[in-house]
Amino acid sequence: MNDAEDSNPVVLLGYSGGAALAGNVAAEVGRGQHPALDVRGVGLIADPLRPASPHLPGWGIAGQRPITGMPVWQIADPLDVICCCPGNSPLRTFADQSAAFSLADPAAWVGDLLDRLRTRRWQAVILNWWRPWTVWQQYSEAIDDVNGYLFRGDHTSYCVRLTPGTDRTYCALLADRVNNPPA
Repeated sequence: MNDAEDSNPVVLLGYSGGAALAGNVAAEVGRGQHPALDVRGVGLIADPLRPASPHLPGWGIAGQRPITGMPVWQIADPLDVICCCPGNSPLRTFADQSAAFSLADPAAWVGDLLDRLRTRRWQAVILNWWRPWTVWQQYSEAIDDVNGYLFRGDHTSYCVRLTPGTDRTYCALLADRVNNPPA
């Protein structure tokens, strides 16, 4: 038996970039692309591809990825721009531009940029230059989001920040959900 045919059940877990990877694999499993894998659920913290939900602002800075066919536990701090990025944030353009960034292989990076343009995988960000105060607001919010990412720990404090309205950290909340799935 090879690794792709392992019969052991698993729950995929990931944080940030690892959440993007784990979520992408879970989405493939949900679409039936890996029928030999027994994935029982996926727990994602700060997923840059988190879909929009009614309980959190925005969605992942890199776009949205649906996962079907299994329990999905998304953990997101509303202050974290990586998983709760406003729809019209100029940071989305940066995420698209840097998705395949490489100093080792700049040709692959340029190839990804061109492919994004050709296949319309560029996230639409609307800046209304006829209303400069709205553009100023969008950029001011983006600057605050970057400051949260770089200096306030909005993206790196899931193990110590308490989930609003609880006495549990975000990581403890994920552990609770994985260990006690709904019946």
